[in-house]
Amino acid sequence: MSTLATTTTDTGNKLPASGNGPRAGVRGITLDQLQVGDTGRVIRLTLPDQGCRKRFAEMGLAEGCRVSVVGGGDTLLLAIGASRMALAQRCAQYVTVLKLPA
Repeated sequence: MSTLATTTTDTGNKLPASGNGPRAGVRGITLDQLQVGDTGRVIRLTLPDQGCRKRFAEMGLAEGCRVSVVGGGDTLLLAIGASRMALAQRCAQYVTVLKLPA
């Protein structure tokens, strides 16, 4: 029986991993590439501003969370659990997700 190698995110969630780095082999797309109706799991936040990262985490947008795009345009409307969050396209480019099957 083989086991899948995993890595733990900053928030304690486990994600598949391979290669040399903590998330090497985990490929994703940026959040702004998801279409309305798509769902993904956040694997990386690369926001240059730590304040934004902290605020996003307070609103539920953190590594390991499941996020669905429920509205599009210049501002994405996201569903994170029972909450809704609006996020500018320019900020969504700093959020890497693994697209989940429908």
